[in-house]
Amino acid sequence: MPHKTLIIYPYENLSTNPSVSSIVASLIRQGAEVDLIYPEESGNYPPLPSEFSHSRPLDLDSDVWSNWKRPLPIRSRIKKSLTNLIRKKRKTAAQFARSDLRHYSTVIAIDPAGLVTASRLTECHDVNLGYVSFELLMPSEATSQSELLLEKETRKGLARCNFAVIQDEERLESLRECGLNSSAQVAFLPVAPRDNSNRDPLNLREIYKVPTDHKIILFQGTIAHWSGLHEWEPMLKSLTGIATLLVHSRHKVDRRTQKYLAMLANYENFRFSDTPYDEHELPRLTSAADFGLVSYHPDPSSWYTLENLRNLGLASGKFSYFMMCGVPVLCNKKTNLSSIVQSNEVGLVYDSTFELQEYMQQDENMLKTMRSNARTFYITSLNPENFMPIILKLILRDQYNDPTIAH
Repeated sequence: MPHKTLIIYPYENLSTNPSVSSIVASLIRQGAEVDLIYPEESGNYPPLPSEFSHSRPLDLDSDVWSNWKRPLPIRSRIKKSLTNLIRKKRKTAAQFARSDLRHYSTVIAIDPAGLVTASRLTECHDVNLGYVSFELLMPSEATSQSELLLEKETRKGLARCNFAVIQDEERLESLRECGLNSSAQVAFLPVAPRDNSNRDPLNLREIYKVPTDHKIILFQGTIAHWSGLHEWEPMLKSLTGIATLLVHSRHKVDRRTQKYLAMLANYENFRFSDTPYDEHELPRLTSAADFGLVSYHPDPSSWYTLENLRNLGLASGKFSYFMMCGVPVLCNKKTNLSSIVQSNEVGLVYDSTFELQEYMQQDENMLKTMRSNARTFYITSLNPENFMPIILKLILRDQYNDPTIAH
């Protein structure tokens, strides 16, 4: 019988998570069956990548998580999955645990909210329980009643995990502080897309009317304080007549942010785009930039944006995407990502946005070297295919078919 894996993903952004996409695609190539529980997407995200057409979303009762034993008042509670492709009647979590869970050899939980759900579903079952960590809920950062409860339940779940997947050694140390048991096996997987870079760049100068003598600095991703929004105005001032900042958002922004962006549009070297680009077009956008902007700012207003950003490491999909496309980055010194950029010579690190004016005058040979370094760093240190054999062994165990061994 084929190996069956259940993945519990607690966010709407499944289509933009490259690590989960890589895991699903690799499992399917091994002949495994993959089912997913995840919230219905709101329409702010692109369609699911093609590999998900071979997986099966499960449709549980819309109130399943609040009805499962005692409710957890957490923001990321899973509420509803996509419509079941095989049209089964909706089930409560208790019904699913009793009748369906025994069919799965492995259950993979994503982040604290996913792990709490997985722990409850599997508490009466002997399954291979795995954890894939993207957001670290550190004990010192849980302050509200709901966060304290979530941290407590996450710690219980981590004590039960057979294996965990995390981005790098430093983040692993943080995950152990969160309660990962010492006997759990560990695999590393940087947040990075599978290689999809061999595409002709878009003509951004024509599309966005960028002067031919301007360098193009590209920011792509979520627009927020923690992603460096407040840096952009002084940056635009210092780069007038030298470079254009192109901001691309993957989804619609709120009204307050719209007003701020409208103010930035008064600068002649600012461009904004919310044009949706699919997995084939996004590399064409990215590779056309001269520099990628990686401007994270740790923000104490949320546990998602403090230690997670200070200890960012290889957990930045934005950074990895620039590396895949051979685009050097401009990186501030607010996170430990800056040391990675410096040591691998894949971009330029700045304290103040005013330093960027000098950076735009870089010798073309230096820029060419950084582009080559960026691409090399992706191939050697970020490409998810490098990490999949170990991850598949943890998920499939004795059913893993190593393609490097002749049969």
